[in-house]
Amino acid sequence: MIMPSNCAPSNSTSSKRELRIHLRHVRAIDPAGGPLCTPGIRAWCRQHGIDLHVLCEDGIAVDDHPHLHDDPFVVRVIEIARAEQAGGEAVIRDAT
Repeated sequence: MIMPSNCAPSNSTSSKRELRIHLRHVRAIDPAGGPLCTPGIRAWCRQHGIDLHVLCEDGIAVDDHPHLHDDPFVVRVIEIARAEQAGGEAVIRDAT
């Protein structure tokens, strides 16, 4: 399977107010000195019941996945998505 490198946002019909996380937000996390690898992202999606194709194409609505809100990794991803939504920035690199 070939995965797009940046997964730019699609022309989704979802509300602009609804916070969605996309693959670009997940890739912006910098755990232990490097971005999360593709097999790691696939494993994370399987572990949490997230469709990788949906994450990449349309993003997932944060409110539709309340079981993720206690995951420290997801908390950082949500912060990145919120910062992007507020500031209109393309990708914000995780500072941790």
